[in-house]
Amino acid sequence: MKVREFEINDIEKVQEIHQKYFSDLEFPDFFKGFLCAFTITDDGDEIIVSGGVRLIPELTLLTDKSFAPSVRIKALLKSLQVSSYVCKNTSPDLTQLHAFVSDNIWAKQLQLYGFRSIKSQALVMDI
Repeated sequence: MKVREFEINDIEKVQEIHQKYFSDLEFPDFFKGFLCAFTITDDGDEIIVSGGVRLIPELTLLTDKSFAPSVRIKALLKSLQVSSYVCKNTSPDLTQLHAFVSDNIWAKQLQLYGFRSIKSQALVMDI
């Protein structure tokens, strides 16, 4: 197997792979917002995998639940303003803010203010 940089010539084949196996997901723009985009081929230069590593901003909030819900909502909205500002002013490629939520009530609150659930399952690997 060979590993190489993702190239413009890979797009057609990778779009075929996407359409065949991943059409329910948005096709990624490997030329925008990725720290590194790569292709792995077999010895005959057939694409096995194309992918990349990109920065994903994650919102982490620790909320004191002893405050009244109305106060916590105001703090949440202010947190979202700050987080949006940081992302937009750090890089134009940071177009999404992620929150990994284990509390269903909290997830519903976030969805009221612009977050949405996605089909993919979030996984993490320590490196």
